[in-house]
Amino acid sequence: MKCHVYFTVLDDLFNGLENRFNQETLNLIGAIGRLVELKTEEFDIELISRKFVLNSDELEGELRLLRSLPDFVAGPSNKTIHQWLEKLSISKNFVNVNKALKLFTTIPVTSCSCERAFSKLSLVKTKLRSRMSQERLDAMMLIFVEQELASEINYDEVIDEFKHLHPFDRRLEL
Repeated sequence: MKCHVYFTVLDDLFNGLENRFNQETLNLIGAIGRLVELKTEEFDIELISRKFVLNSDELEGELRLLRSLPDFVAGPSNKTIHQWLEKLSISKNFVNVNKALKLFTTIPVTSCSCERAFSKLSLVKTKLRSRMSQERLDAMMLIFVEQELASEINYDEVIDEFKHLHPFDRRLEL
């Protein structure tokens, strides 16, 4: 059992990870990590500028300016990236660094969320609901995909807000 099932499953998982994290992705992760540490090298700047369609000379100049500023604390963590994004969104001087970090943080690591949404779609749109409008389908998909947020909704607050939006007497026909 251990040889035929356990090791086979481990091999499949390992091969799946190797396929998802190819060398180019790993190089990009390393380059962004060195960028946030302010220890970039020339090949990092070239890789980032090629991947995110940036001007490499401008990017290099912005990094030189960032190294001289005391506000930007270097460090290889998600917290550092988020702090930089907050500061860079206010400043209009570091357009290339801001764009690179924004694009890097929006790259999905896996496609699980997309796959999860498509599997939920088959639960929401069934044969009995085939004539559903697009607006209703979008709303139901949002509820199904974001079930954690939907479970925290206080229904009494929603009803009260609806009452205040439509103050006249409203009766539902059953």
